[in-house]
Amino acid sequence: MDQINFNAWIDRTETFSGAISEQTAKQIHTVLGKAASAPLADGSPLPSLWHWFAFPSAFPATDLHEDGNGQISELIPPMGQNRRVSTEGHLEFIQPLKVGETLGRSTQVANVERFGDGEKERFRISLDHQIHGDAGLCVLERQQIDYLPIPGDEPDIALQTVPCGLDIDEPYSLSTPLLFRYSALTFNAHRIHYDLPYAQNIEKYPDIVVQPQLQANLLMDLATRHRGSAPMFFSYRNLHPLFSRDALRLQVVRHAPEEWHLYSVVDDRHPCMQATAIWED
Repeated sequence: MDQINFNAWIDRTETFSGAISEQTAKQIHTVLGKAASAPLADGSPLPSLWHWFAFPSAFPATDLHEDGNGQISELIPPMGQNRRVSTEGHLEFIQPLKVGETLGRSTQVANVERFGDGEKERFRISLDHQIHGDAGLCVLERQQIDYLPIPGDEPDIALQTVPCGLDIDEPYSLSTPLLFRYSALTFNAHRIHYDLPYAQNIEKYPDIVVQPQLQANLLMDLATRHRGSAPMFFSYRNLHPLFSRDALRLQVVRHAPEEWHLYSVVDDRHPCMQATAIWED
């Protein structure tokens, strides 16, 4: 991709409009397994991270790549057929969004980086999002997306160690229908989340891949339920692919009363995602 001047893409900005209707909120509520609580009505505060469902990219089928992804927007340079992985995010929640209100998102390219050469060439795109509701600015978000070469076979990935001194440890049941329904809610057609032959034969994963955003949603919900309120700051980092066959546990280490470290962990063997939630009481 030497012919692309990546600096020309930095600071490009695009705006989007969206909403979470009462019906969509009910569907999210159902998919994320909130059977013990009532669905949200119009005007209710939107749970943190649910704005991810408000701005689906509705590409025509003719515009989708082989992997099921479309071009994220005109903001992003064409990245070819590399693996696309949402690797990291940092969010500040200023005030609540609400079910039923019109939402706006302004997205700017903060940086485009290139690493390595040849078969090891990879790219990292950082996007800054501002989410507005009727009351004004509500969420600031930095999103990082990596584009990685597709390996010739299943790659070896260094494993992090499991956390120690757990304060919270909960099992969570994964399933193929869960991943399919989550993809449907976000209008995400990336085939690694529902097409096993594609995931195994083309992108060289051993099984269907769990969406990083789903893991972040689950960790945010865990923190909010046990603390009794949503954090003001939340960051997450994708460490290792999580697969639908895995036995998932959601874990918390309270670093301080106002700072929790959260993990999605497979079979008590290694974390797939780590996150930090910070409250300002």
